[in-house]
Amino acid sequence: GTDRTGLNPLGNDGAGIGQSSSSTNTIGGSTVEARNVISANGGPGIAVSSGAAVIRGNYIGTDKDGTGDLGNTAAGVLVATGTATVGGAVSEEGNLIAYNATGVAVTGSSANIGRNSIHSNDGLGIDLLSDGLTINDDGDIDTGPNDVLNFPVLDTADIDGANTDLAGWTRLGTVIEVFVADSDPGNFGEGQTWKITLTESGSGAGGDDPYADVDSLASSYGPGPVNGLAQGQDTTSRFRFIFPTPAGITPGVRLTATARNSSKTSEFSGIVTAATGTIVPPGGNVISGTVFDDVDFVGTPSGYQGGDAPLPSVEVELYDATDTHVQSVSTSATGAYTFYPPASGTYK
Repeated sequence: GTDRTGLNPLGNDGAGIGQSSSSTNTIGGSTVEARNVISANGGPGIAVSSGAAVIRGNYIGTDKDGTGDLGNTAAGVLVATGTATVGGAVSEEGNLIAYNATGVAVTGSSANIGRNSIHSNDGLGIDLLSDGLTINDDGDIDTGPNDVLNFPVLDTADIDGANTDLAGWTRLGTVIEVFVADSDPGNFGEGQTWKITLTESGSGAGGDDPYADVDSLASSYGPGPVNGLAQGQDTTSRFRFIFPTPAGITPGVRLTATARNSSKTSEFSGIVTAATGTIVPPGGNVISGTVFDDVDFVGTPSGYQGGDAPLPSVEVELYDATDTHVQSVSTSATGAYTFYPPASGTYK
């Protein structure tokens, strides 16, 4: 670990924390008070070789401020046998894992890895098999830790005003976590800052399924490169999500993503660079408007004028004629919202 200041190295010769016989342990938590600084060790920061570990809210490889380089000489987290949850469903449960040989290595078991900030490690941010990048295989039939789940392949990320159009490929029904990337030298990202969670084939029902997947087709990629990167090949589900652009995603920002199937998480995807583009809605359907405080009321719902006060960060829900929920969006800084319904019809 560190000395009592939390700024200088004072690590173990081996692992910082080892779980070898316990059935279940929680290391850290979702509050600052529960946080551990697990750094400067001569092996992994945390090594799980038995039981089930829940690892949340820790600084692994940094000083107490989360900025200084006190990396562990092996993986920040090594899941050798047993199972582990590394991070969680909300950002407060995520770990900061930086400056280690590898971020998270999974060699012989399974790990659910989510909402962490992983950056500046010497190797991959997530390494299944602990052998470097494992490119995708057709049909995702290979076996090993986390079933060596194919990572998502990000094809395009177009920004058109307040909205982003993200498209690519992933296995059917997987949950996709999108991050601003801190790239390793091979341009397969380490996910430094989580931005949004999406579900392939999702309907926009909320939770991990906030926006509808508007591309339900199957298609193929590879074996040639995608965005200049050899990412393997697969015939699988195409996805496309159109959502309000999260803060911090602008043209030129590089994105990466993971896929999660049940409790098993893939390696990080290859990088895609967000670009300015024109979003062509599916079926050409667009519903847009502005939510505002009608300061100078003019007596009609559409009477938005320059003197009125737009309302940002308001959730707007779209329903079809049978009162079935279709999509939800949050208004932009100017109170604007846009829906891209998948079919023509009557909405409210």
